[in-house]
Amino acid sequence: ECIALVIRFVSPDMSIKQNLVRFAMLQQSVKAQSLSGFIIDCLGRQLQIEPHLVLAFMHDRASVNVAAGREHLQPFYQHSCDSPCLSHFYNNVGQKIHTAHAESFLASWNNMVSRSFAARSIISTVFQQHPKQHSMTRWYSWWEI
Repeated sequence: ECIALVIRFVSPDMSIKQNLVRFAMLQQSVKAQSLSGFIIDCLGRQLQIEPHLVLAFMHDRASVNVAAGREHLQPFYQHSCDSPCLSHFYNNVGQKIHTAHAESFLASWNNMVSRSFAARSIISTVFQQHPKQHSMTRWYSWWEI
């Protein structure tokens, strides 16, 4: 298992910043208590971020992450919100909303954009931006596109 701890914050000039603050290899089957201990240690001791300044935790739906958030992090960071990854959220919501025309369009769009350089070029010219495509290295929902 590995963990990447990324923080997002608003800087004094009011711009949104995102920094990878810690990346670590953990034991193969990490427990909720050790995972939350890792996060609390990094945020509190190493970065000296006060608990009332932590607003949210975002993670995937792995049971250890859910347990760490609900059982250990939320009681410590009382002003925070425990949230699943937005990609997972979009995927779950998208699966519940039955929109035959949108689903048909998105499937055709994704097929065209992923296979045709000419289609991507035309879209880039007309809309003055490159069409979004699925990432080969990052899991996300096609509902984000």
